[in-house]
Amino acid sequence: MKVIIKSISLLNFKGVRDFHADFNSDITEFRGENGTGKTTLNDAFCWLLYGKDSIGRSDFQIKTLDSDNNVIEKQPHEVSAVLDVDGTEIRLRKSFNEIWKKPRGKAQEEFSGHETECFWNDVPVKQAEYKQKISEICDEDTFRLITNPAFFFMMKKENQRNFLINLSGEITNEDLAARHPEFQKLVNDMTGKTTEEYGREIGAKIKRIKAECESIPDRIDERKRDVPAVEDWNAIETEIQSKQQQIDNIEKQISSEIEAYNSAVSVQKEKIQKRSNLEVQFTQKKQELVSARTKQYYDNKQKQDKLRSDKNFAERQIQTLSDRKSSNDKQLQDLASKRESLLAEWKQIKARTLTFDDQSADFICPTCKRPLDASDIEAKKQQMTASFNAETARLLEVNVSRGKEVNAQRERIEADNKQIDADYDRLTAEIKELEANPLFNAALTQPDTSDVVNDPALVEIQKQIDALSKEIDGQIIQPADQTQQKTQRQQLQQEISQLRVRLGNKQIIENNDKRIKELEDQFQKQNDEIATLEGVQFQIAQFKKCLISEVEEKINSMFSYVRFKMYEQQINGGERETCEALVDGVPYSTNVNTAARVNAGLDVINAISRAYDVYAPIFVDNRESVTKLIQTDSQIVNLFKDSNYTFLTKI
Repeated sequence: MKVIIKSISLLNFKGVRDFHADFNSDITEFRGENGTGKTTLNDAFCWLLYGKDSIGRSDFQIKTLDSDNNVIEKQPHEVSAVLDVDGTEIRLRKSFNEIWKKPRGKAQEEFSGHETECFWNDVPVKQAEYKQKISEICDEDTFRLITNPAFFFMMKKENQRNFLINLSGEITNEDLAARHPEFQKLVNDMTGKTTEEYGREIGAKIKRIKAECESIPDRIDERKRDVPAVEDWNAIETEIQSKQQQIDNIEKQISSEIEAYNSAVSVQKEKIQKRSNLEVQFTQKKQELVSARTKQYYDNKQKQDKLRSDKNFAERQIQTLSDRKSSNDKQLQDLASKRESLLAEWKQIKARTLTFDDQSADFICPTCKRPLDASDIEAKKQQMTASFNAETARLLEVNVSRGKEVNAQRERIEADNKQIDADYDRLTAEIKELEANPLFNAALTQPDTSDVVNDPALVEIQKQIDALSKEIDGQIIQPADQTQQKTQRQQLQQEISQLRVRLGNKQIIENNDKRIKELEDQFQKQNDEIATLEGVQFQIAQFKKCLISEVEEKINSMFSYVRFKMYEQQINGGERETCEALVDGVPYSTNVNTAARVNAGLDVINAISRAYDVYAPIFVDNRESVTKLIQTDSQIVNLFKDSNYTFLTKI
């Protein structure tokens, strides 16, 4: 796609009162002194398309200022252009206007904001639709890259680098290995890691293994120094077996004495359990005899308590009814007072009247302050009368509704009082009936049960209990004294432990010899592994150098004037990612002159335009500093600083 400016018009835009210029399809020159509008022309074109100036600001000053730097009000601000897009003519216009409104009741207009109007081929469109149509021609980021020679170099180096790699097509590890088979195994081993990540991983492994290797010789020497003395291991094992046999004989003797003691204790427990069972039988039998003798007394006592409890409950209910009736009577008095008040209020509402004063504010025009016409006064009176009657009807309706509510409350309370009287009579009759029962005031006497222990069955059980108690108390069981056997066993166990410690040296010596052999094997294995990993490090370095060469070669193949240095050699021999543009070997960011900077920017624009197949007008500011521009297929707009021209002039 190719975009060409055919003409541009400015009206009150950044101090340019009225300007129009037709453009050539290849190169158009504009000359003027500083401040005559050369940059404004570029800003106007960018604002027309994307609402921003040539350096990407959306909040720049569009309005024209007076000599005191104040905005000149009530002026339209407009930019229009005719573009050729792949042979199709498109007319664009955008205006930024102040909104002035005259508030009601005020003589002067007041500023109330701004509005932006957009036109596509002279047809007004909404801003969102306008932006969508512009983006279909060229998105904003690409437009700035291909119309401003300095824009790419204003980006951060990291963003420049990423853009160039995306533009040229990234070289993957797999692509490099396909062209250089000697790196294929390295790429397979990286398993998704970058060369930097894999290099750090290999370096960490070498560092860890070397740290482990450094300590192995000292550990071997330490093992050799700390080996115990060799003894007659068979004699020690025989002595251990002899002492263990003595311990077994002692434990058999202790076990036999404990078994005899446990047997005697078991017999004693059986007698105690039998006595406990008899005591339970005695208690149960005694309880049965006492219950049989006192049954009638407790039955009567339970009935008497029930009669007295029922009476107390009925008396509490009567008191509750009395309190409730007193409360109801007070509410009836309050309701009678409310009814009288509502009746008086109803009479006041019925007595309301409406009078008119023709001189009152109701009949004066609020705008011109003159009395209303007779017909308007009559209409106003009818309106006021209707409103008055409606309000009177509403007040009467509210009064009657409240009166009905009072009557309903009074009827509910009177019905409740009738129910209270009926309940009072019923409860009074129940109390009289309870007091008339013979058991209510009867004096009840609890029977004497102290002689039940003389019952023959209880006497027999007690005899058996006493006989078992005599046997239990007369037999004292004590465990045998085993202090001597336990002391002897403990001594033998200590001696065996000491012998086992000496016997353990045999295993220590064997383990020590085995560990020394393992450390020697480990030392050799880790040294071999370090050599292998250092070989991988060397291959990674070669791989990175090859990648650096191919990345720079692929990127620089897109340019004819500028070259890019994508990697920087560090003091430690490593490579750091960068993006430094070079013109004849001179870094763009330090010593390149203005002409070289402009041509470097045009070279970048040519590469982007070819890659995206999008060509747009290129605005070359400070054109007087450049003797010759490199060839480009885009339309060129040259902006010359020239003191011979006091106004912006197309040449």
